[in-house]
Amino acid sequence: MGKMKKILAYLMITLCLCEVAQNQANAVEVVQEVIRYDDGSYAEVILDVEPVEMARTSKTGTKSYVKKNSSGLVEFTYTLQGMFDYTGKTSVATRATTTCNIVRNGWVKKSDNHYCSGNKAYATGKFSNSSGTRTASLTLTCSSTGKIS
Repeated sequence: MGKMKKILAYLMITLCLCEVAQNQANAVEVVQEVIRYDDGSYAEVILDVEPVEMARTSKTGTKSYVKKNSSGLVEFTYTLQGMFDYTGKTSVATRATTTCNIVRNGWVKKSDNHYCSGNKAYATGKFSNSSGTRTASLTLTCSSTGKIS
């Protein structure tokens, strides 16, 4: 009987890991916008949303501002994560958080403001270096059915 319990436990763990891997594999990442600057650098605004699952009433999405130099190398990334509750008739943003990853020397985060209002999560970050200032403004919106944009 002990061997059977071990086999059953192993199968349950394997199934759980497969489910987690499947959900991660189904995450959707979309470049929504490319912002070009006069110096040849640019930023990509990327939306990353977890897949919709039946019988869920909450969802998390992220949107990132990825600043790149004219050679396409990442200089810094500013990310908004929004958490939402939805019912099928209404939705509300419950939490907004931000993270910042400065990759290239010289960039400094000057300010960061993030908040929720209604069904939207907002973030604005200002970054500067010797060549100027860049402002990253991000918004996540959740529909009443849990679609994040």
